[in-house]
Amino acid sequence: MTWDRRSLIVGATGSILTGLLASAAVRVGGPASETSTTSPIGGSLRHTTWLFHDTGDSAVGSIRSLDDVAELRRSLSEHVAAHPDGQQVDLMIGLGPRVVAAVDPSLPGTEGLPSFRFDDAMEPAARGTDLAIALEATDPIPSAVVQHLAAATPSFRLRWSAHGHRVGERARNPFGFHDEIVIPRTSDELDEHIRIPDGAAAGGTMCVIRLLALDVARFSALDVSRQEAIIGRRRHTGAPLSGSSIDDPIDLQARSLDGTLLVPERAHVRAANPTLLQSPLMFRRSYEVVDVSLESAARHRRHALMLFVSYQRSIDTFTATQRRLDVADDLMSFARPIASASMLIPAVVHPLTDDRELPIPR
Repeated sequence: MTWDRRSLIVGATGSILTGLLASAAVRVGGPASETSTTSPIGGSLRHTTWLFHDTGDSAVGSIRSLDDVAELRRSLSEHVAAHPDGQQVDLMIGLGPRVVAAVDPSLPGTEGLPSFRFDDAMEPAARGTDLAIALEATDPIPSAVVQHLAAATPSFRLRWSAHGHRVGERARNPFGFHDEIVIPRTSDELDEHIRIPDGAAAGGTMCVIRLLALDVARFSALDVSRQEAIIGRRRHTGAPLSGSSIDDPIDLQARSLDGTLLVPERAHVRAANPTLLQSPLMFRRSYEVVDVSLESAARHRRHALMLFVSYQRSIDTFTATQRRLDVADDLMSFARPIASASMLIPAVVHPLTDDRELPIPR
């Protein structure tokens, strides 16, 4: 087996680790292939699999201390490594509010998400999680790996799972518009907006998952100009309606000669704009879902399914943004939530340097 730096940390887990160990990249098999899967619209594909577990009547399951978290991390890494296929797999673990509170009530993430617009229609199994396991790789995740991980936590039971993919940076979402544009990119920005700054969870992050059903057919039937007004960006270039390039900052005050706002009052980019909300940035990833185990997803066969994943220092950042979207974003009329969860994803601590690696997919 070939280990990279972070997977070596997994191999060395134990009492020498001084913090929560819950995420690392594992290279299974030989060296990763130099060729990557590509999409017709360009950019390498990233495949993801998420498994959401609960503990039934028990609030903790097999996780009762930080040592238990480290042991689970090592065990799951071995399950991934047992199925070598020559690719590098990023493996993450998230702890839901009930487990976090039982392990250490002082940790962030003890409170779950509030109910947002349309959330009451979700089936009970689709709300929240006690334990989340996520895999991401360049190539599709082998089903044998997924099956082993689903059964590798005997004190937890699988609630639901989802498999999807995205196309590199600034992927186009199922509506056909560029996504993941305004996100933190530098290490300093990640420190400021995403990493938990101190305490036992220092270096980790808070994660929110939303499985959304998108009415692409109804949206696509609109004139392109109307689509652009709903999003607030040009469909072809990704440029904000107040600018000419995809990298131009959004000017929420810009107006046309007749005084009309260039970025409409109910445009998505306005409602979600962090400067308007005076909130930190979120590190966002959107995956087009190709398979999901929830029964309620079957009611949306005509819709595209998207797994929205956001990482932020505090759940409050996501909550404030979603509450504004619920009341001030016309795009929300084309989306219905099917599942939702929040979790703490602790950092990986290097046993020699005590450096903490941010556990988010890149």
